Amino acid sequence: MNFSEKEKYHKLCHEKALPLFLQAWWMDAVCGIDAWDVMLYEKNGVIMAAWPFLIKKKACYRYVIQPQLTQFSGLWFDYAQVKNGQAKADFESEIMRYFAIKMEEKSLHYVDQNFHYSLTNVDAFVVCGYTKMARVTYVINDISKPQEVFENFSYAKKKHIKKAEGLLQVDYNMSAEEFYAFQVACLKQKQQTILYSKQLFFSIYEASVQRNQALIVSVKDKLGNVHAASFYVWDAYSSYYLISAIDNNFRASGASTLMVWEAIKYLSAKTKVFDFEGSMIEAVANSFKQFGTMPKTYYKLYKYNSWSFKLLMNVRKKICN
Repeated sequence: MNFSEKEKYHKLCHEKALPLFLQAWWMDAVCGIDAWDVMLYEKNGVIMAAWPFLIKKKACYRYVIQPQLTQFSGLWFDYAQVKNGQAKADFESEIMRYFAIKMEEKSLHYVDQNFHYSLTNVDAFVVCGYTKMARVTYVINDISKPQEVFENFSYAKKKHIKKAEGLLQVDYNMSAEEFYAFQVACLKQKQQTILYSKQLFFSIYEASVQRNQALIVSVKDKLGNVHAASFYVWDAYSSYYLISAIDNNFRASGASTLMVWEAIKYLSAKTKVFDFEGSMIEAVANSFKQFGTMPKTYYKLYKYNSWSFKLLMNVRKKICN
């Protein structure tokens, strides 16, 4: 029986410990079952690498972009039969060139993907016409011993936690509906609108909770006012600080710091890494640094195959800014 690449990929995800954001079920949740595809690199019937991606269509354009609420997509490699050093680098380069050519055959107008920070050399894509843009995320490499993690927090963060612990309560029972409404309300305070739909959030929440890989943490005062809330997802290797919201009326209460600390303690028994995800906002990045994080560079790779689509994107950026 001949299986499609997507059917093979679903089977692969059941057999191998692929990263959370590359899992077929995650792609189903964030893209929709029929809106994503995958390319495989096989040798002797063995899948050596895979690239799942979201395909969007607008007017006459077809393009690949990063799914919402998904830090990275990009490539998965099976290094089991590859030695380290030069052999590993050659293996990666060969596969990147192969996928770049295969993606070109799809006649797409634009391709845009974030690759995981573990993939440090993406020059094979650059040679194939992609532009490389460095971005930064902030990571605690090992949260298995929370007290040691706490000792690496800045003095200010420790002070915030001690202050908040005496005044606020941590709650793990906020519903998805309540969390989304709180996020909308917090953004409205800043005259901003939410960028993802309720349907998308519920899809991610339900798929993740079904697999025991999601958590909402909220922090309240004695009157029941929610000061801050956040949503985390994880796999066996890493957790992700996916969404957070803080009520401006309580920004100085220390709730947001307490919320992160409680999440780290909870997740310490479930995974190894805590990824704050990157931020282009300097104040947010500086806050992440105070949790004793390490900066990790990851790459956004993109390529325009249509001058008209590039013009459309540039006009849209100017309007949004």
